[in-house]
Amino acid sequence: TIAKWLTTKGNFIEGKGIEPNVVVDLPELYRVTPLSREHVLKLDDNNEEVKKVQIMLSGLGYETDRTDGYFSQKTESAVKSFQRENGLPITGQVNEATSDLLEQKIVEYLLKPENDVQLSKAVEILSK
Repeated sequence: TIAKWLTTKGNFIEGKGIEPNVVVDLPELYRVTPLSREHVLKLDDNNEEVKKVQIMLSGLGYETDRTDGYFSQKTESAVKSFQRENGLPITGQVNEATSDLLEQKIVEYLLKPENDVQLSKAVEILSK
């Protein structure tokens, strides 16, 4: 490299990193990856894609009874509520249009400063 990574006190951290003095765990919603569009997700499916949908719906405030990847009736009800509130056809299935809008809503949620738990913790600490 042409530069050194130094802390504000001049400590060389290249290859070592730094240990945070305050750890803020992010909700699972922040780690969920984009949905596959390969299959329509529906009642009684059981896979990682359903798990991601459940995490997304829960993060957006829709009540699901599980986040283990089993597409239960409660998950179907949450999908229907999401579809109804967002002007989509109410099928209870996660097709491409539902996946697209669900991901869009997640991005909007994550971009709002009031939903940033790390920023909130930093502001709290700096305010003291």
